[in-house]
Amino acid sequence: MNKWVLLRSLRVCLRVAIWPLALVFVGGFPIRQGVVLGLLLALLAFAMTDKPVARFMPYRIWISPNWYQILTDFNLIGSLEEWRSIRDSVGSSTDHYSVLRDGVQFTVVQQGGREGPLPAFHGEIHIAWQEVGDFDAGMNEGHPPLIFWNQQRVFGTEFGFSAEMAPIQFDRSGLIQKAMEAGYQPAGFFMGMHCTYTGNPRGPKYRPGVLGGLDFGIEVPDGWWKKIKDSCPPVVRLDDSRAGSVRLTLATLPLSEFTVYRDSGDRWTNEYIGKTGPQFRKRRDELREQLGWKGSGPTSIEHRYFYVEHRSI
Repeated sequence: MNKWVLLRSLRVCLRVAIWPLALVFVGGFPIRQGVVLGLLLALLAFAMTDKPVARFMPYRIWISPNWYQILTDFNLIGSLEEWRSIRDSVGSSTDHYSVLRDGVQFTVVQQGGREGPLPAFHGEIHIAWQEVGDFDAGMNEGHPPLIFWNQQRVFGTEFGFSAEMAPIQFDRSGLIQKAMEAGYQPAGFFMGMHCTYTGNPRGPKYRPGVLGGLDFGIEVPDGWWKKIKDSCPPVVRLDDSRAGSVRLTLATLPLSEFTVYRDSGDRWTNEYIGKTGPQFRKRRDELREQLGWKGSGPTSIEHRYFYVEHRSI
């Protein structure tokens, strides 16, 4: 038996037993009457006890791109010396934000949807849609998520972010330039929510399956990408962006990574400890492996191109 389940069971037994013992040995009731009345009082006490429900714990996420690996794999630089030069050019100053130096930090102040206790585990499709609902403002227009972007110090409701990767730039002929010159287009970093839909095994008339994740990648000129794509590793996804640019998704972080911050008020129930919690952890570990991530801890995860850490606040 799970040790937490055993400890909880012992605690419940003690809370029940204390009532008959108090009536018999302190109140002087006959044993039979004391036991019966004590059990009734214990039942009444349990019924009147308010169970704490804390549906959500705010948490912060740090995204640290492995810039040297990204830039060399996609032919944006040719040597370690080039990367050191770029790193030195952005410096260590905190006066201005640089995604090449600072990565991305944001705080999830509130996930989407109404507050309430965690339901029993209903299956993969149910939980997958619940994960998407927590992050998708469109599914919860009345109760959207709330995000604080730490670098810009602004609030938002959409899990989307983009930043220029200056001083890495392209001219119109596709040559990479490091000097900041007028008319040159900088490379860009982006983060955005993405959902992949699959058929329901019960048939097309039922709700489809969904896998929600946060895409991380770079934005580059379309013409340049067409010239060098054959010499680059395969990307997770390629999408058109603004005119003349494409977005290359390099990794997708599954939303199941953040179920640890949901429904904290139910974590000491037998249902959560014995069934729901293990199901969530199994799902998280399977999706980590499926999408190319390795867990370096319960709240940290690593990919070839990114390191992500998250922590409650």
